[in-house]
Amino acid sequence: KLPNSRPTDRFSGPVLLLQGDQDDLVPPEDSQKAAARYRQCTLRMISGETHHFNCFPEQMKSAIRDWLLAGNHELKEAVRKFSGEG
Repeated sequence: KLPNSRPTDRFSGPVLLLQGDQDDLVPPEDSQKAAARYRQCTLRMISGETHHFNCFPEQMKSAIRDWLLAGNHELKEAVRKFSGEG
């Protein structure tokens, strides 16, 4: 017998879900439902992007970078120093 809880119910760490609004395999509504299952989830919709993330790779990279930096002061400082901003 399978447990009633899903792995998402037990995971309490931060999660980033990326979704292209032109995805023809996974409807955006499904990603919204998946995001609601996590305790700390950020769902980032990439305008004009498909399922394969090959239209706007820079937007995807930026979304990942921003999400990583938002919750990690030490990482933010390292990136700032590495990029020559300080």
